[in-house]
Parts: sequence; structure tokens; C-alpha cells
Amino acid sequence: MSKTGSVRRSDLDEYRLRLAPTDLLVERRLGKARSLLPQRVSAALKAFGSRRKFNQMLVLSEDMGFLLGGLLKLSRWKGKLHIVVHAGHGRRRKFLFGLTDSPRVANYIVFCERQRQVLINDVGFDPSRVRTLLNPIDTVFFDAQKVESQAGSGGHVFSCGLENRDYTTLSQAAEKTDIPFIVQATGYFNESKDPKQHPANFDVRKTRVSFERLRELYHESLFAVVPLNAVDYAAGVNGILEAMAMGKAVIAMQSPGLAEYLAVEGVRVVSPHDPEALVAVIEELRASPELCAEMGAKNRAWVVENCEVSNYADKVANLMS
Repeated sequence: MSKTGSVRRSDLDEYRLRLAPTDLLVERRLGKARSLLPQRVSAALKAFGSRRKFNQMLVLSEDMGFLLGGLLKLSRWKGKLHIVVHAGHGRRRKFLFGLTDSPRVANYIVFCERQRQVLINDVGFDPSRVRTLLNPIDTVFFDAQKVESQAGSGGHVFSCGLENRDYTTLSQAAEKTDIPFIVQATGYFNESKDPKQHPANFDVRKTRVSFERLRELYHESLFAVVPLNAVDYAAGVNGILEAMAMGKAVIAMQSPGLAEYLAVEGVRVVSPHDPEALVAVIEELRASPELCAEMGAKNRAWVVENCEVSNYADKVANLMS
């Protein structure tokens, strides 16, 4: 296996290659892991304390942005903030944006057009300050060529992730077919909240795996399913893009926050909470490996063109230049 692509690159890795010495990356790990304060609060406070050293700050979540933006609004700092916003909807967040926004914030960066419209129409931001950049993925690491086993050799349907997933509907669909399902979702299954027994072909795995093993699970699957709750932000986007980058056909439930990603030709979209519709598409793809391969190739090409992490980091750097 080639060393190229043997280690997954994150957006943080790529930012660090591009930021100037007078730019600060504000991410959770900037704060103290063991502290009386939450780590994101500690990170924001540390960034504020070192503000005189930096002309720009790239803040990787709105939660840190609220606190840091509010503090900087009260200070004499003349630099620029660029804040990545994952979810801006809701009365509380609208209030916090209004309270902490200032001319110091040059850009709010979102991962989907739905969130851009939320920030413009609901929060009231100037459209010129709200930028949609599609979610990044390391398409060099997540590449079928990096895996030695045969594609589809596991014979399973694969699903992973935690946030706003509808594994109940996926389990109900599994009951209606004999195809094996592997669900890689650390901490998902909680007997106190979900006492229902899953069917025998529904394998929920609670132990964390390496990115290398995750890549294998995608590769060895027949195709991927991303069961979603319908929300206004891009919950589930990493699971979709990882599968697409691995050249897999994808089945996903409709969700407004993922409209750009679900419109790709290699993604089949079904209505939320509809196990009958979901199993119908699962059986269709199961019966047609050729169709799966065609869908997967389209997905891979789209992700490489639109979501490669190094290209994404270039776009962020250009916003800061």
C-alpha cells in the first residue's frame, strides 16, 4: 500500500499549512481538556487572551465564536474573525448571534445552503458575509485504491455516525430482508433508551475503530445507507461523503440540510421514517451490482471535484487573504 494517503488529513491539518504566523486557529483542543470550564470555553478564553499576537482568527464552531466574538466586541482588537457555523437556527442561537456579531466578523462559513439562508433570513446577516463551502473530506485517504481487499467482499450494508441518525427505521428495514447490516456508531445502542431487540442481521458495533478500519468497512460493503432525521443543518454529511469518496452507492433519507449532497446522481433518497421505502431501494441495489458500481463512480467523481479537503482549505485561506 502506498504511503500516500495512509494517514487521514483533517481540515485542521490543511488549515495549519496555510495560515500565516499572525493567524490563529481557534479549535476545541486549544483549550484545556481537564479544566473546570468546558474545553470550548477554555479555548475561546485562551484565544482572547492572546489576541494581541494575531491579526485574524479562524474559529471552528459557533459555540466558541459566540464567546470569543462577544469578548472581542468589547475590546479594542482590530483584527478579523472568520467563524465556521454548523447550526445557526433556533431562538437561542439567533439571540447569541445578534448579541456577539460585530464588523470584526468578516465571514460566517457554513456547509450547506439551507444554513446560509437561516443566517441571512432568520438571523439577518448581510449575504456577502455568509459563505457556503461544501463539507471537506480527504479523498486521497478515502479511496478504494488504498484497500487491499475486494470491493463488496463483506457482503453487508454499511452505516455509521451518531448525530441525528434514525437507526430505528434502519433496524425496521433490516427486519424485512436477510441482507447483513453493520452499524458503526460508538455509543449508539443504549438499552435504557432503546430496549427493543434488533434483528439478527443488524450488527451494532459500539467499539471505536481506526480510520483505516472504517475505510475497509466502507470498501467491503455492497453500498452505504445514511439514515437521517430531517434537520436544517448538515448532520450526516461525513458519512455520506466518506462513502461517496470510497466509490459506493449511497441511500440516504431526505434532510433539508443535505440538499446539495443528496442531489448527486449516485445517491438514492427516500422519505424519513419509511422502512418499506428504504428496504425497496436496498433490495433494488442489492440485485444490481452494475448499478451500484455506476452510482459509486459518479459519487467518487463528484466528491473529488467538490469536497477535497485541500481545495476546501484553499477556499478558506482565500477568504482570509
